[in-house]
Amino acid sequence: MEEYKSFSFTNNIVFFNEGVLFQSMGKDNLLRADIDFYSNCYWDTRTPDPGFQVINSDGWAVVRLSPAAFKENIPSQQKRSFAEWQKLGKDRNSIVADTLFIDPENLDFHFRSTRVACKIGFTPFDYSKSGVQT
Repeated sequence: MEEYKSFSFTNNIVFFNEGVLFQSMGKDNLLRADIDFYSNCYWDTRTPDPGFQVINSDGWAVVRLSPAAFKENIPSQQKRSFAEWQKLGKDRNSIVADTLFIDPENLDFHFRSTRVACKIGFTPFDYSKSGVQT
């Protein structure tokens, strides 16, 4: 375990439909690192029950790999469910749930309902005013 806090990842909504969420170099580094995952909502549109962590034969830790990519790209590894990930002390008070965005495929990330966002303490904001403004 590290002797310092690497970073905190809290009160986030993570929505995606391709790729990998987290990837770390080195066997179990993601588990050994002192990272505070807390009160997040994860939603992968490809599956309601994603594998939350796998470790391939080269020792690379990958989080949230889709089932298809899991079968095709990493033939032998360890897979953890979200519940097992939480039993390791990761993502306390986090959920896997549909984010209830209006039309994310067309980049409309307004909420149909804030029910899910409120469960994790997420405060909706006008995302059109975030980032670099011209």
